[in-house]
Formats: sequence, C-alpha cells, structure tokens
Amino acid sequence: MNYFDTKLLHLFAVFVMFLSITVSLYQPEKKLHKILSGIFSLIVLISGVLLLRRFGISHSGPFPAWVLVKMAIWLSVTIITPIVVKKFTKFARFLYLPWIILIFIAIAMVIYKPL
Repeated sequence: MNYFDTKLLHLFAVFVMFLSITVSLYQPEKKLHKILSGIFSLIVLISGVLLLRRFGISHSGPFPAWVLVKMAIWLSVTIITPIVVKKFTKFARFLYLPWIILIFIAIAMVIYKPL
C-alpha cells in the first residue's frame, strides 16, 4: 500500500470510528455501532502504525511526543467510551464535547508534530 492509500484508509477509519462512537453515546442500545467502533478502532491503530513506518519511525520506539499523545488519545477514546456507555449511561452524552476537543488535539499533533 502506498502512502496516500494508507492515509485515506486511516482518515476514513477515524471518521467512521468517531461517528459510531457518537451514535453509541446517544443510542447505547444499538449494538452494531459498538461493534463498528471496535473494528474501526483496530483499523485506525494498524493504519497509524503503517503511516509511522512511512515516516521512518520504528514500531519498537522510542516514539516522538506527538505519537505518544495520539496513542494516549486513541487509548482513552477506545477504552473509556464503552465503559461509560455500559456503566454510566446517563453521563454518556456529556462525553461528546471532550471527544471533539481530543479530535482537535490529535489533528494538531499530526499537523505541527511538536517535540
């Protein structure tokens, strides 16, 4: 896969992942969106590692700070969302704004690549 195909796959997977997470925040009884967010979360991870390899960053580390921030955002979104949707259903809708802020932080990290 060349760089542009991998980048397109990554962006599409991020879009579908956050779209399905948003639907699962507002309609927690829909199981399809929970499954889709898990599948596309894995695709985001795999395509992200492939893109790192294109940049010449080894998957064994040490990673630059912007990669660590993006991994922390990915982990927090993928782990916290299903827990909140299942255990704290009435608070699930309040996660929408923090997820939007995390998306903008992740976008800033990849554009500016600080540190």
